[in-house]
Amino acid sequence: MAASSAGYMGLYRRSPRAFTIVTALFGLLFFFERSKEYKDTWSRSSSPKTSLNFPSPAPDFESFLGGCVLPPACLSKRRTTSGGRVFISLPVYEDMWWLRMLLINYLAFTDASTVIVLHLNSKTPYTREELLCLAKMSPRIWINPTRIAVSSFHGSLFQSHWSNFDYGFRRSTEEGERFSHFVVASANSFLIKSGLEDYVFKHDGSFHYRGMGICAKSIYSKSCLHKVKAAGKYIDLCFDWKPLRDVIMQGGESDTLIHARPEGMFFPTSIMQNMSDTLHAWGPEAYSSLSQVNSFLEEYVFSTWGYLHRNVSEKNYGHGLIAPLTNDHANARMNHTLPPEKINEYLGRNVSFFGFKALSRDKGFDTFGTREFVMSLTKDEIRSRCL
Repeated sequence: MAASSAGYMGLYRRSPRAFTIVTALFGLLFFFERSKEYKDTWSRSSSPKTSLNFPSPAPDFESFLGGCVLPPACLSKRRTTSGGRVFISLPVYEDMWWLRMLLINYLAFTDASTVIVLHLNSKTPYTREELLCLAKMSPRIWINPTRIAVSSFHGSLFQSHWSNFDYGFRRSTEEGERFSHFVVASANSFLIKSGLEDYVFKHDGSFHYRGMGICAKSIYSKSCLHKVKAAGKYIDLCFDWKPLRDVIMQGGESDTLIHARPEGMFFPTSIMQNMSDTLHAWGPEAYSSLSQVNSFLEEYVFSTWGYLHRNVSEKNYGHGLIAPLTNDHANARMNHTLPPEKINEYLGRNVSFFGFKALSRDKGFDTFGTREFVMSLTKDEIRSRCL
């Protein structure tokens, strides 16, 4: 280092002009290296990019992520031959780059007759421009005008789904075309193939539940309800919401309480409308008191009510549409996010799942390229519908 410095100063003494030129070159080199470093850092932290090269008339996919652009008209082609109609409840709180990605994914893999009902968390300060952008993305996106503060592991999450159901049912009734089925979804669950509507119409309801470990098949009889309450504070706190026992468990006459993952659950609209009407009739506190419940009621209410009111003569029940491939919930960063090959392997063996949970919400965290993989599948689906 000392020899290098001596040579550098010697150049100054021999030729000040040459010294100036060399100094300028070193400065430019340093500038370009720092610029490259900054660009790389920005790229890692910015929203995911996918090179799509859509055929006409589909616009570039990056325009969806970065601006307020309508999806291509080809996504309005109806594919199911059934006379049924599905609406999907989707509570969200995320930034706009995530919402565009999520909604494009759902629009691409669902039928043109399917509607997505959004509940926008009141904790997120969406701007007027962002709300207008969401509203004009597609006529298949309905924005619930009621906004509440939603938290994880909290009764407010069930409250937002319930509000979405009431809004979707009321609006579809006013427009003269009611929905036949209701689907529960989450903002970190993504679809990877189409056809969920035909599965829903074929199986009517997701009343087939797999065991969750506390009591056999997670159907808790009176004889083991004490085990449920002893299993953890969140399960115990569910009973703080009085309608769980008074309404959902039929005032104690039923010996059944079911715990199941809610993502991808589906039910006939008639069953869910009966639940909503019965809860409203119990009293306004059924809805308002949900903001005081510190537990995940959506994992009990939908499955228990649906199971108790199912068509008992129907033996061809389905399961949820979404495969829970990780145990992470609302966390943005998931250190064990599954790589694409593992997702393909699992869903290849279980062909009646149409999507998976969960996907990292962290812009700069996509270790295995899973988010890029999902967006690539979305791109291919749009391309196939637009050719």
